[in-house]
Amino acid sequence: MHVELLDGSGAVLRGELDLLVYDQVTAELAPLFEATGDVTVDVSELTFVDSSGIRLFVRLQRALGQRGRLILRAPTPHVASVFEVAGLRELGIVVEPAGG
Repeated sequence: MHVELLDGSGAVLRGELDLLVYDQVTAELAPLFEATGDVTVDVSELTFVDSSGIRLFVRLQRALGQRGRLILRAPTPHVASVFEVAGLRELGIVVEPAGG
């Protein structure tokens, strides 16, 4: 799993987001939990996400609260289906398809 922070208001995730890397990714994304405004996470290169990854996104959205929204950008079809089944949109997380 590779995490690239982008100027305090976003990140790019590459690889598999699962329980094995949950603590590492949470630590690397820590600055985003304090962000003011929207946070955009590019998940176009995320190849796998399990329930621990879903938990991380929910925690991040809750930490942002009224300060901003969590936007998950350009998930692959497989990852997008996991987000849909998990009900991320219903929790206020924006799932933005590839291309816009």
